[in-house]
Amino acid sequence: MLSVNRNIIFKEEHDLDNKTFYKFVEIIYKHSGIALKPGKEALVQARVAKRLRATGISDYNEYIEFIKKDEDELWKLIDVATTNVTHFFREPKSFDFIQKAVREWAENGQRKFRFWSAASSTGEEPYTLAIVLREALRDVWHKMNFDIKILATDISDTVLKQAMKGEYPEEKMKKMDKKILNQHFCCVNNNGMKCYKINQELKNMIVYRKFNLMEDNYPLKGPIDIVLCRNVMIYFDNPTRSQIVRKIHGIIRSDGFLILGNAETLTTEGDIYKSVQPSVYRKK
Repeated sequence: MLSVNRNIIFKEEHDLDNKTFYKFVEIIYKHSGIALKPGKEALVQARVAKRLRATGISDYNEYIEFIKKDEDELWKLIDVATTNVTHFFREPKSFDFIQKAVREWAENGQRKFRFWSAASSTGEEPYTLAIVLREALRDVWHKMNFDIKILATDISDTVLKQAMKGEYPEEKMKKMDKKILNQHFCCVNNNGMKCYKINQELKNMIVYRKFNLMEDNYPLKGPIDIVLCRNVMIYFDNPTRSQIVRKIHGIIRSDGFLILGNAETLTTEGDIYKSVQPSVYRKK
């Protein structure tokens, strides 16, 4: 059971009361593993308000009873309750490491590569990974018969739909290297808005699926060379984090890697992972 502080006082009459707030906290935690800590009252209230307006329900407790019976609405709540902040080439040292590892594996004769972006959000991470792999193997890309697949998963239907389109507004691409942008994207017009769409060659490398990291079993075909589970562990409590990284361990190849976000570390899994650089762990 999630441990939470129930001694919070709300100042405004329209705010969630403590009891109702923690009902939402427990529901979200139970189904997604996301631990909303004290201090997130305003966030929960704002996100729940969106779903109240969408469903036409005006009472918090009535809505709670509704999501107990309607699984689709439950996941819509979890969807709006999660934060999806990402961008291309986020935390570039992780991708530098991947590029170096893939080149070494290819030089040693490896032709089949499997990767998993475990919290892919709107697609920037798996598409960045596809670009990095293409660039890493550029000199031998057309000489060798590489078999490369990236599994990209997320708990949110909304972000997965955006990711599968592979299309991004110009504003999100301003910081990308122009050479990379021109080589791997094409400019398109979307209802008068200038956007960039990922090239089909790279898009074909990626398979998108909805997946909840809280699932008991990970029905993935291993072994996986590298798993990226970045900037998602911060939303889980310690027991949940440990469960997830141990389940991931079971599908990584014997000398493969788990890559976390820059602000994330493994603290109790030294028996199964070895740190090779900040945020990068090799399977023992």
